[in-house]
Amino acid sequence: MLHYNGSRWQEIPGNSFPTPLPTLRDVWGNGSNDVFVVGDSGTVLHFDGSNWQSMHSGTSMSLRFVGGTGPKDVYVTGDFGTLLHHDGYGWSPMRSGMAGIFSGIWHVPSSNAMFFGGYDIQLTDSRWSSRGVIYRMSRVR
Repeated sequence: MLHYNGSRWQEIPGNSFPTPLPTLRDVWGNGSNDVFVVGDSGTVLHFDGSNWQSMHSGTSMSLRFVGGTGPKDVYVTGDFGTLLHHDGYGWSPMRSGMAGIFSGIWHVPSSNAMFFGGYDIQLTDSRWSSRGVIYRMSRVR
């Protein structure tokens, strides 16, 4: 894994990364001391400003997208309808009723998150609603 320090790329020591490091698919950060990376085999890595740590996601599915509004409100999507939520303490699975691959996340404060894929679904105040079929949607954050 590499980090750009403003003038050049530097390799980050990987002693806290899983070995071998799986394919990493997306990165999202709330700030320089709160960065999440997701990837294959349920991989979730977190950077706290000085160290990277592997987090237990509770799944072995490939995780594809990550987004949120802050350190206590982070969502991850993955294969076969996998949805996870991080509340600042741990990851919890969410049931969406979808079986496909979500291709993006759009999240705004006030308990409202949208997940894009074969279907567009919305989570508002802990309730799911379908917004119809989306055949092509570029990633929105």
